[in-house]
Amino acid sequence: MSSQTKTKTTSVEGPSSTTKTTTTTYRTKSSNDGYSTTYRPMTTRRSAVSSRPAGGSMIQRSVNMSYNSMPMMSAGAYANVANLGITSVREGRDQEKKDMQDLNERLASYLEKVRFLEARNRKLADELDKLKSKWGKETTAVKTMYQTELDEARRLLDESEKGKAGLELQVTSQEEIIRELEDRLHDTEGELENQRMLVSRLNDQMSQLEGEINGLRRRNDTLEEEKKRDKAEIARLLSDNKRIRMDLDAESLALIDANNRCQTLGEEIEFMKAVHEQELKELSALICRDTTSENREFWKNEMGECLREIQDNYDQKLADLHTELESHYSTKLQEFRHGAAKQNMETTNAKEETKKFRSQLADLRHRIAELDGEKMRLESMLREQKSESDAIIRDLQDELAKYQKDLAACQAEMSAVMAEMQGLIDNKLSMELEIAAYRKLLEGEENRMGLSHVVSSMMSSSSSYDTSQMHEGDDDANLRISQVVKGEMSAKTTYQRSAKGPVSIQECASNGESITLENNGSRDENLSSWTIMRTVDGQERKCVLPRNATIPRRDKRTFICKGGERKSANDIECNIDSFGIGANITTKLTNPDGEEKASHVQRTQYQS
Repeated sequence: MSSQTKTKTTSVEGPSSTTKTTTTTYRTKSSNDGYSTTYRPMTTRRSAVSSRPAGGSMIQRSVNMSYNSMPMMSAGAYANVANLGITSVREGRDQEKKDMQDLNERLASYLEKVRFLEARNRKLADELDKLKSKWGKETTAVKTMYQTELDEARRLLDESEKGKAGLELQVTSQEEIIRELEDRLHDTEGELENQRMLVSRLNDQMSQLEGEINGLRRRNDTLEEEKKRDKAEIARLLSDNKRIRMDLDAESLALIDANNRCQTLGEEIEFMKAVHEQELKELSALICRDTTSENREFWKNEMGECLREIQDNYDQKLADLHTELESHYSTKLQEFRHGAAKQNMETTNAKEETKKFRSQLADLRHRIAELDGEKMRLESMLREQKSESDAIIRDLQDELAKYQKDLAACQAEMSAVMAEMQGLIDNKLSMELEIAAYRKLLEGEENRMGLSHVVSSMMSSSSSYDTSQMHEGDDDANLRISQVVKGEMSAKTTYQRSAKGPVSIQECASNGESITLENNGSRDENLSSWTIMRTVDGQERKCVLPRNATIPRRDKRTFICKGGERKSANDIECNIDSFGIGANITTKLTNPDGEEKASHVQRTQYQS
């Protein structure tokens, strides 16, 4: 059985410090019956601390390796187990394997050279112990110095995360409340619109009713005019009737007078007849006293003739007068009867028309009263609806203003926390960039200086090699190499964002794995077929957003590269391997027409 353990520790001391530890274990067991292999890389957590000491920078690297061996196993079992272990390692730890291979290569080269320097290292053991004790104190001081700021930065970051989470919850709650208020406002507006439509319909109905009322009034006026005309006609007919009655009375009086005259004439005739008879009697007496029969006969004949003549004249006059009176009064009576019948007919018609007009007028007045009542009721309903809608709108506006005020306060607080968090993120990014720059610088220094420089600079760099024998399951060898290189470098990163619409670029990940877009508008934005153009240190990268790229209102979405880690269920994967990493990055968001809608510019300057 053979076992190999490697430990790599890197420490940087300067304006900001980083400690990185990587431990890799590799064991191989062999026997006569079979062979098995186990490859288990293990990486401990990484911590980053930002501080500003007065010293330079330091890198310390340690590698431990041990070997154990046991009897060999069969070739077939060895192949199966090796294939299984290699497949598992390739699937899970490709990056760690590359690091281990790089360290193994470096370790192999260092081992070959360190064996030649073993003798000299023994001579310098005392100086090495002194340097170790000195380095330990410096390391402890540096660790103590940076640990406080590291703990403070962690605490601030945790507090910022907690504050951000609380504010996000508050913002989410406020947004839910605002959405509910908006829904209520929308429902109220819909109800108000319905009420307005109802008011419009009622106004139309009122206009129609007013039109009907005006028509009925005009008809009433026409009927009133006709009634006036009928009244005038009735008055004329009544006047004619009165005049005719007066004429009839006059004619009746005249008839009565004529009858009286006729009766008087008749009485006078009777009286005259009686008088004449009396005279005749007296004449007869005289005649009787006359002795002459001829005289008596003569006077008798003469008197009879005169009386007959008088009687005939009287009868003729009386007959003529009677005939004239009868014809006159018959004509007058016929005229009166004809006029009276016509007048009675016209009066009856006028009465019927008047009665009908009165009935229509009563109906119209009743209808007008009903329409006036309906109009008053509708106006009352309209006033009530307006007052209720105004009260609801005022309440909603008050609640909306209150929630907007609370939201503005939360947003201001969140902006302050976000600004503080952005500062921490900027410090973190600067620290990561410094670490990357230090790593490149140190690797370049290692490649340039070589082992000879390490040996010649023993006062600032040292190496140690220890070997011990162990039994079953223990390490066969243990190797530790330590290097210290001092240097200093600073990086300054600036960001600039702009947007021409509701969609803006909120954040670009420093590792090039994701880009976060934010929608500040009041409606959802569909970004299908939109394009993200990135210029990374002069190299252009293009990514077309998928069809499901929709950002809800007042929300944000994170677009990750292909195969990237999803931090949320709403993250959208794009067809691009990486968005790119560099010092100078320009990110643009364009619509399908090629118009630029948002931009994000990152500039990083290094100073040594």
